[in-house]
Amino acid sequence: MDIADIEADMTYWELIIKTWNRNNKNKTPKNLCKPYYRNFIEYIDSACFGIEKHLEGGRCYTIQDQERTPHFIYELKTGEKFGILFEKAEYLQPIPRELTQHELDVLVNFLITPIDKGYNISNGWEHGVWLWNDQNYDYNNYSPSWFPMYKKIDENTNMPDYSKLND
Repeated sequence: MDIADIEADMTYWELIIKTWNRNNKNKTPKNLCKPYYRNFIEYIDSACFGIEKHLEGGRCYTIQDQERTPHFIYELKTGEKFGILFEKAEYLQPIPRELTQHELDVLVNFLITPIDKGYNISNGWEHGVWLWNDQNYDYNNYSPSWFPMYKKIDENTNMPDYSKLND
């Protein structure tokens, strides 16, 4: 490695790839040349808090994606996905369509159903909040510069009235 190989704002990943490609016959595929850390995180770190038997074949989960606003994904058994905010009864845009009244009733019933998970969690919504906060740790002085700053949800936040999600 030569000091001349280092470019302004180059990450270690980019430097490693550049050095590899210069010194090896087999080159790195283009899709690995840029460090898409958030995409790596997205595929690795998702946490399900609602399972198929409670959601008529669907599921609810949190995921680390490019959106830093606290939200969860409600995926129907058809594969349609709806991003929904934790702190207010709103969709995270864009959505394929609004939920039907039946789909919304199933979701709301799941979120308010009492569960015993410990950690001061009393229902499905609180479990999702706990997973979001646990999954998206704080950005601090020791975090790498590329690490996204996710917003934490205050533990005292009340569940929004999701029955008004389509209003």
